[in-house]
Amino acid sequence: MTETLAVTHAEATTGLDRDQILTFLKEKGVDDVRHSGKTLLDHLLGVEEIVARWGADETVRLGALFHSIYGTENFRRAVLRPTDRTTVRAVIGENAERLAWRFGSLRAESLFRAAQPGADPVLAFRGAVAPITVTVGDLRAIATVYAANWLEQFDRMRARSRAGRMVEMRELADWLGGKAKQDIDAAYGFNVKPLVLPDRTRKNTRDDAVEVWDGAVPKELQIRLAGLMDLNIWRYGWKASEEQTAYGFWHSHFGGDDNDASVKDCEHDLVGRPLVAPVLELWRMLQAGPLKGHVPVRVYANAHTFGGDGHLHRDHTAPGHFTTIYYAHPEWKPNWAGETVFFEEKTEEITASVFPKPGRLAHFPGRLLHAARSPSRECPALRSVIVFKSRVEV
Repeated sequence: MTETLAVTHAEATTGLDRDQILTFLKEKGVDDVRHSGKTLLDHLLGVEEIVARWGADETVRLGALFHSIYGTENFRRAVLRPTDRTTVRAVIGENAERLAWRFGSLRAESLFRAAQPGADPVLAFRGAVAPITVTVGDLRAIATVYAANWLEQFDRMRARSRAGRMVEMRELADWLGGKAKQDIDAAYGFNVKPLVLPDRTRKNTRDDAVEVWDGAVPKELQIRLAGLMDLNIWRYGWKASEEQTAYGFWHSHFGGDDNDASVKDCEHDLVGRPLVAPVLELWRMLQAGPLKGHVPVRVYANAHTFGGDGHLHRDHTAPGHFTTIYYAHPEWKPNWAGETVFFEEKTEEITASVFPKPGRLAHFPGRLLHAARSPSRECPALRSVIVFKSRVEV
């Protein structure tokens, strides 16, 4: 049977109720310290709420409430020092304080190793001369707080952080099981089947149609693609057409020539490159569905910030050439603008507009006149897209 940290009688009779515990934290300034876009107090309360929802006992709940007061491996704004440990023990009890202390000094990589099937419960801590063997109950308590701490910040994290720990969090979810696994699976979209993309081999759409596909890209792949966009892959100054003389945007080349007239298959440029593995995965998903029979001729990413305008252009004028855009940013709001717009040249009217909803795919013939509109002034994010230009025999 798995051990758990039990609440001792001494801990249950510290003489402090919840209001007094919160007053203690506030006196230490936790509501004046910033943490991941909110106050440290809000974060602490959020982590405590998550472990409570998972059914944790009082010791783990209190340890979660105090989990980063000594600072952590990544959060260095400690509000209490090692010399304050005795005082904290009197507030929340010895076991809960030990959990908070160990969490604060934990080296996360050792937790992921210890949570592997059959591994020994050995953890590494900052300041410790050597790794320390802990009880299975302590390991589970620390892992529970780690998972709750991760999920509480998940929606506010940089895309690269979410993607960077995806494998480890999936393994930790499997190890923890129960409600913790359910919440981690939901956050990443593990084990959730995406919608089926349309089968275009049935020729059920017009040749001049702009098709929009939502809900088809698995959430975990969306997270990995957004994480790629958050890396240092960009160079500035790209132009959408030769007529665009100023105000370029960001660009990252993955495969094919820098020439829209190219017809060579460039899939080999994506193979064997771990950095762009999620791009290859997305392409093969498309090729198995609506782009069956298509050959990729160019694959790249574009990114726009306010003032980095697109420009009206056609991707290819020959029959059988298509463009598929994937909107890779993790968040987008209506007031941020950034739509992809399509024009009819003779009337100079907009014929279609695609809102850059995260995870959305837009597919259209390369001959359609279109442009990427710049994000609005108030947009704080990078409008990032992955573009597949492909051809099919007609």
